[in-house]
Amino acid sequence: MASLVVVGMDVASTYPDGMWVSLGPTANFADIVAIEHCSCEQNFYDKRSRYMPTLHTRELRLPDGWLARAGPAVQHGESRTYRQLLESFPATAAGMQRIPLRHVRVLYALKPDHYDKFHLTPLSAHEFFCPHYALTQRTSSKLRSFIKSLSTDLHWYTQ
Repeated sequence: MASLVVVGMDVASTYPDGMWVSLGPTANFADIVAIEHCSCEQNFYDKRSRYMPTLHTRELRLPDGWLARAGPAVQHGESRTYRQLLESFPATAAGMQRIPLRHVRVLYALKPDHYDKFHLTPLSAHEFFCPHYALTQRTSSKLRSFIKSLSTDLHWYTQ
């Protein structure tokens, strides 16, 4: 399982409930969107504290064998490994991979009553929120648009 670590502080590692990883050219950095399913307020505050902005470098750690596992995508009727999906990742990569993180965004899935309670309260630029049930609506155009807005590609105007 991939983990996020503050460099030099292994005790401060976390394993998100879900994660999208976007690798930079030649895998010299990664941007991630971590998804955290929060079942109660204390769980939300605990998970939120793990992603507070820091001056320390964070890295994505991919354990040995992670790239060889079957990926979530099926192309042309066959399952692909993560290595096949991540074409820019160095072919010689083996063992524990440590990739510096450039951007970390977090999507917190909250119970509806907690979502209503925290709605419109101050938040950090890296934090995004949705009610639990929204994650089950993967085909919703509104949810897809919301998820796409988390992309760092949308920081740049293109013609």
